[in-house]
Amino acid sequence: MEIKIFTFNQFSENTIIVSDSTNECIIIDPGCYKDEEKKILKNYITNNNLNPVKLINTHCHIDHILGNNFVSRNWGIDLEINEKDLDLLNNADQIAKLYGFTNYERSPMPKKFINEDDIINFGISGLKVIFTPGHAPGHISLYSEKDSLIISGDVIFQNSIGRTDLPGGDFNTLINSIKNKTIDIKAQKKIGFPINDSVVNRSFRATGGTVLASKLAIDNRIACNTAGGSHHASYNEGAGYCVFNDVAVAAKYLQSKGYAKNILVVDLDVHQGNGTSEIFKKDRSVFTFSMHCKSNYPAKKTNGDLDVGLNDNAEDEEYLNKLKENILLLNKENYDFVFYVAGVDIHLNDRLGKLKVSEDGIKKRDEMIINNFFEKNIPICGVLGGGYNKDFETLVRLHAILHKTCASII
Repeated sequence: MEIKIFTFNQFSENTIIVSDSTNECIIIDPGCYKDEEKKILKNYITNNNLNPVKLINTHCHIDHILGNNFVSRNWGIDLEINEKDLDLLNNADQIAKLYGFTNYERSPMPKKFINEDDIINFGISGLKVIFTPGHAPGHISLYSEKDSLIISGDVIFQNSIGRTDLPGGDFNTLINSIKNKTIDIKAQKKIGFPINDSVVNRSFRATGGTVLASKLAIDNRIACNTAGGSHHASYNEGAGYCVFNDVAVAAKYLQSKGYAKNILVVDLDVHQGNGTSEIFKKDRSVFTFSMHCKSNYPAKKTNGDLDVGLNDNAEDEEYLNKLKENILLLNKENYDFVFYVAGVDIHLNDRLGKLKVSEDGIKKRDEMIINNFFEKNIPICGVLGGGYNKDFETLVRLHAILHKTCASII
């Protein structure tokens, strides 16, 4: 399948064309309103010799249906929606006036309603309908297991989720759609556990906690989250017990608000921060440093800006000397902000670690990092990272080292 995305109208809506080798295609959420936008859509279809056979609305908010009439009229295809969005479609004239779409051409009414598990066929391809309400009462998503593809309309955005403050929206319904309908079994296996209420809530709060801690660090020079460090999650998927890459989200948040330009991520978890490296591999405004056990997960590493792989069973002296050596390298550059992933799975008794660093070694490590950047007046945000000690009290004590170290120098 080939996918083409256009961004149309004042709401920057995504209009999607999906085609296959037969040149048959479906048009999803045509938001083209201005004549120029309609021309762009038509030229793409004509120049690529495509044959539109389906017109689908994932939902019927005004920005997604502005071009329904144009598409239906030009290619003689009927509209298909979920019946629960029919009220939105019927009220479109009024909503169009409210938002200043004075030249809105009334959408045709659907000749067919589509429901959960229906297959939208075109050419030799098909997309499965998934009912995903919450943003709108009749919202659907389209899924191809073969292509690992989901077209989610306004359910999910990059770094965000759909609004629920519009008529028919409901936050709890949307969250239920996201966790139960948009994440397939393969994705859950890659993360390492099933997606349920507890996981969803923890993932949101951990990410929000890192964003909040980063803001506090701007004001107070140093702050820590009692969670976070989900460094295996990349920009489009979770992995290795990590759902959202909280450090990446917080880094881009700081940059978007003008709080920082050049950011350093110091990742001292026993596992390489492959997700963080993947996210920022083409972003020169974020420098990633990972010092980890080179034989440990992930088997296939994603090269960051500075990766240091240690041999199995490295002890305190080797570990701390190698860290000091690389801190000197990092100090040659200028950074506005530092994120520190303080994984304690380097501990000698960790179930998933392969290093032999003592509790005192972890304490010296944290002091080395925190003091270095604090003395340079660079704000630093600490997050927990991994830790899998069998003894829970020991694990809590190890994680607390980060917070005690930060508290001791404020």
